[in-house]
Amino acid sequence: MPRPRNHRPEDAPPRVPDPAPPRDREAESGLWISGRRPVREALRAGLPARRLLLRGPVTGGLLAELRQEARRRGVAVEERDNAALDRALRHTEHRGAALELAPRPERELRRELPALEAGRPRPVLLVLDGLQDPQNLGAVARSAEAAGVAALVIGRWAQAPAGDAAFRASAGALAWLPVLVADDLVPALDWLKERGYTRVGLSEKAERDLFAPAPPGPLALVLGGEGRGLSQRVRERLDVELRIPMRGRVGSLNASVAAAVVLFHLMGEGE
Repeated sequence: MPRPRNHRPEDAPPRVPDPAPPRDREAESGLWISGRRPVREALRAGLPARRLLLRGPVTGGLLAELRQEARRRGVAVEERDNAALDRALRHTEHRGAALELAPRPERELRRELPALEAGRPRPVLLVLDGLQDPQNLGAVARSAEAAGVAALVIGRWAQAPAGDAAFRASAGALAWLPVLVADDLVPALDWLKERGYTRVGLSEKAERDLFAPAPPGPLALVLGGEGRGLSQRVRERLDVELRIPMRGRVGSLNASVAAAVVLFHLMGEGE
């Protein structure tokens, strides 16, 4: 019997909740992203936006460039003092800039992937199996976008939200990198196999070295969550597991560094 669309896998941990929205009237709806570079990339990428809040008075520099770019794109611009921005966003990491994005429909893996594959002879996807820290999600997204990954694939459950904290950690890469959602990663990985993808898991326990010849054709690199690594359900669907050979005394790398090492190697192998 097929599962309903929002069925939660039995062994999936509880979904990581989105942070509580700010109570200030400036942030009553939509997704707010903050930080000068993330806001700049969101504007450059043409993400639909409602308004830009800047720490005023704006006299020059990058804040003035953001104001000009927003006006050029028809986005309303308002200047606020620093305390007002702190209250609106409920944090102090905004560096004087915050952009309210219009609500966007979720991008579903099976519906969106075919178009993203067009023109890519060897598409590479990065699949996140329960990465729960928004900072890690953003840092991983930054590495993936820099490496030329076609899309980031996340599950609907036990996954950090791609919100403000992730945007800041990605330095704006999430404005450019498509994020595709699957109800359950296990059938999603089966579907990717049917489309010709080799499903590659990254694990420090793997026998195969990363620097062995890379599998040919499209790749789906699967990265596990903090601490627990790859879930057993996902591991059972993998075609191969790889490890990064460590020469020093520290036995592991953080998620974003590990993703960068593997992605740049695999992308280079395909050229």
